Amino acid sequence: MLAQPFMGKRWVYGGQRAQRETTSSKIPDNCDGILVTSACLESRTVVKSVIQILQDYVSIFSPLREECATLEDELAALAKSGSRLIAVPTGVRGFVFVGWMRGPGDPDANDVVDCLRKALAEGKAFYQLSRIYPVLATSGFRAAEIRRGVTKAVTSYLTTIEDVDSSAKSRCTEERPFLINVSASVRHNGSCNSRDVEREASDAALAAAQTLGWHASVMPAASDAFLVINVCRTIVYYTMRNDDCKASYTAPVLQ
Repeated sequence: MLAQPFMGKRWVYGGQRAQRETTSSKIPDNCDGILVTSACLESRTVVKSVIQILQDYVSIFSPLREECATLEDELAALAKSGSRLIAVPTGVRGFVFVGWMRGPGDPDANDVVDCLRKALAEGKAFYQLSRIYPVLATSGFRAAEIRRGVTKAVTSYLTTIEDVDSSAKSRCTEERPFLINVSASVRHNGSCNSRDVEREASDAALAAAQTLGWHASVMPAASDAFLVINVCRTIVYYTMRNDDCKASYTAPVLQ
């Protein structure tokens, strides 16, 4: 498990310090988690930010979720909590898998996403990219890079889950994510914020989704000129980003 993720090529796993690849590693068996990226491409910074959000909003990962009577109890609680979360490089720059081993009392990945929605509502700078294998990205202006990286990383890790966890195989094959090409209008000036984007693009996005027979919901991301559009086909969610002059939505493209 990780105490200090990404210190060179070495980190702690299962109580032992081990040598790992810096490019990509296999997700351990019986592991749930979230694939994350951010406007910062430094993996250690991404991991630190995500672990902090998880500890703040997911009670089971909170190091001091129970009152400790002594300093020794507090240190033991911190050590136990820190060992619950692991980080695995994906081989895609700026993308890291942060997860936890499944066990009695541990949360389902979708339950964690529900907790993270609260963080989003309170202004934390990330937005959801995929529901089947929850993916978070901090707000930034790297739309094309994020889309390419997410597609590559999610596809890679869905395949990994299929190979490792037979119980997840049917879900992954049925719910493999695909993205919608989007070009939506926003005014890049000081007066335009995420609420403006939501107001200007929501109707077109919802109409496009309805035409495709999908259920959709729209919400602003935690950054100006961003809009998160959750499109639901069964229980899969997709994200789109606004960056041009006029709103126009195309048919879905399988990745």
